[in-house]
Amino acid sequence: KAFDETFKVGEETEAYIFNVFLYNKLSGLPLLPMVILIRFMPEDFAEVFFIAGLAVLGIAFIARMARGILIGLSKKGVSLVHLVLYFCTLEILPIVLGIKFLSEQLV
Repeated sequence: KAFDETFKVGEETEAYIFNVFLYNKLSGLPLLPMVILIRFMPEDFAEVFFIAGLAVLGIAFIARMARGILIGLSKKGVSLVHLVLYFCTLEILPIVLGIKFLSEQLV
């Protein structure tokens, strides 16, 4: 709340959080049947559904980032550089570190 009062971005923050939840829930709709199919399909087909699930997550993530940038740019005085820094540090970096950690654990 203090952040919103200091920078006067309360509406934009609420809109971004709403969009994050919306994209996460919408990406879950096609992922649920894929997870069920992965469990009961032979390994050859399961790999295809796994890759399709990763594609769904990737598309949802890119759409979420694009929507976040549009929401951020709708506020006057917000720099594109600050938005890119935000997305790189708080949205993209944790995913990259998680992938790196998992790839080291699985090898």
